[in-house]
Amino acid sequence: MTTYLKRKGPCVCLAAFLPVFLLWAAPCFASAGVVVSVKGKVEIVSKGKTLTAKSGSVLEPGDTIKSLDGSATLLHASGRIIAVGNRETFTVAADEGAAQPRQNLAARVLAAVKETAQKGSSPSVSGMVRGGSEIVLSHPRNSFVFSRELQFHWTGFAGSEEPEISIISGKPRFRYSFKAKMDAGPVLLPKDAPALQPGRKYYWKVEGWDPVHANILSSGLAWFALLAPDAEQKAAEEMAEIDRLREIDGGAKKFLKASLAYSYGLYHRSLEILRDSPDGDDGVKNLLRAVQTEME
Repeated sequence: MTTYLKRKGPCVCLAAFLPVFLLWAAPCFASAGVVVSVKGKVEIVSKGKTLTAKSGSVLEPGDTIKSLDGSATLLHASGRIIAVGNRETFTVAADEGAAQPRQNLAARVLAAVKETAQKGSSPSVSGMVRGGSEIVLSHPRNSFVFSRELQFHWTGFAGSEEPEISIISGKPRFRYSFKAKMDAGPVLLPKDAPALQPGRKYYWKVEGWDPVHANILSSGLAWFALLAPDAEQKAAEEMAEIDRLREIDGGAKKFLKASLAYSYGLYHRSLEILRDSPDGDDGVKNLLRAVQTEME
């Protein structure tokens, strides 16, 4: 069964421009879509309750969206993007129709939005936890990364000129350490280092000599994993496709891209996108808090 959004006035259909996600088959969602941006006052009437629309609001069949004094942009479960103008109203309806292409885009975004909405709204979320160590690992920190973006960064330590970075992993056993030359730019993995396997979780830490207190300082552990080459290519292509969408504004694009990055486990990338965004509504804040939670 395919769900459709029915509205007063024409809708913008961008299915032909949205990428097909090939990483896994889309799960079956009862949800009909998700709000990706809101300007002004927009409400959602769902099961007799009136809710304030926000980025990340999940739409179910039968929900009615009312633009009282503003506008909203929605990503439909079929992959279509629909603009809701000022004073417009439409209702999400279930219908027996042929399956639309690009449904996996909406499935991926919806899955990310549902997860981040739950995590980001939890009262226990308080932002990034840096731990008690003087050396704090900042990148990569508990996230998947593109292989070309694997650089090691930390804060809180300006001691020895060549601190040691250690990378470890479980079965099969992996142990590798190297000295970082701090005056040589970004700290990269040496070219003669053992190859890292995509998708495998590695842990790393930094140790160095503190000449002021005459002792060795050590960070805690953080994990990272390299995205598989095919997934890396698809993620880059999908980000570029979102950039090319003309019918949505910059805020909606950033919300889609941040959700997309989250779905790949690219929490650093999602965090960068959200931090570069203007102050958002509660939906954007929930997404940001969920990303921070994953990186704790």
